[in-house]
Amino acid sequence: MRPLEITRTDYTVDEMWTFYKKEHDGRMKERYQAIAMMLEGKSAPEVADALHLSRNTTWEWENTYNDAGIDGLKRKSPPGKQSCLSSDEKERLKTDILKNPHEFGYDFLVWDGKGVVHHIEKCFGKHIGVRWAQRLLKGWALPGSVPS
Repeated sequence: MRPLEITRTDYTVDEMWTFYKKEHDGRMKERYQAIAMMLEGKSAPEVADALHLSRNTTWEWENTYNDAGIDGLKRKSPPGKQSCLSSDEKERLKTDILKNPHEFGYDFLVWDGKGVVHHIEKCFGKHIGVRWAQRLLKGWALPGSVPS
């Protein structure tokens, strides 16, 4: 395989380092760093060795950047497990949580992680973890709910 080089001129080395410094996602930081190093004149194998990556990875990033620019470096989907609840189910759950738990026949006063888990099992027949339910509540910050 022949050595490649960055042929795109959308961003300067300094701009790429700025992207690197402002990025919070560790994987994207790594991509920006690799491209910045290549813009400085290092080859993909040199960058791979310096960053402890596979050479195929740096060649792939180099090709992707040349073909699609900085948008091509971005990951297509977020990491982690996909939600077991559909968007419609999440909207219904959010609506339900705005109501008092007593309206559903529950004996607790406020929605908490355990209550949300129970409600999801009852209404949707799906099981989620208490921590995931707590994160949902915290993210929504709805009145009448407590994340813990």
